[in-house]
Amino acid sequence: MMKITINNLSLSAFVGIHDFEKRMAQEIFVTIELEVSNVASLSSDLIEDTINYDIVVETITNIVKKKHYNLIEHLAYSILSEIKNLKDVNFCEITVKKPSAVKNADFTAVTLNSKLVYWPK
Repeated sequence: MMKITINNLSLSAFVGIHDFEKRMAQEIFVTIELEVSNVASLSSDLIEDTINYDIVVETITNIVKKKHYNLIEHLAYSILSEIKNLKDVNFCEITVKKPSAVKNADFTAVTLNSKLVYWPK
C-alpha cells in the first residue's frame, strides 16, 4: 500500500450561499490523500504503474469549475465521488478549505473520506 498526497491545491471556485459568492469566484484549497494498491512504480519508475497526478488535478479542477456550489461539503462530496473510482485507489480522503468563509478565522474546512461517507443511490 502506498499513500499519495496533493496538498493545498489552489483553485478558483464559485462556492457559497451569499449573492456575492455566486457572482465572484473565491480561492479554495483542496488536499487529497489516496491510498493506492499498485506499488509497482516503486521499482519500475513508470508513470503507468501509479496514479497520474495530472489526471487527479484535472479531475478536481473540472469538478470545481463545472458549476456553482452552495456548500463546500457538497463540493468535497462531488470530488470524492469521482476520485474514489480511479484505478487502484483503495481509500481517498479530501479536505476542502475556504479561507474567506468566517471572519477572524484562517479558513473553514470540511474533510470527507471514502470509508465514512454514505453514498446515496
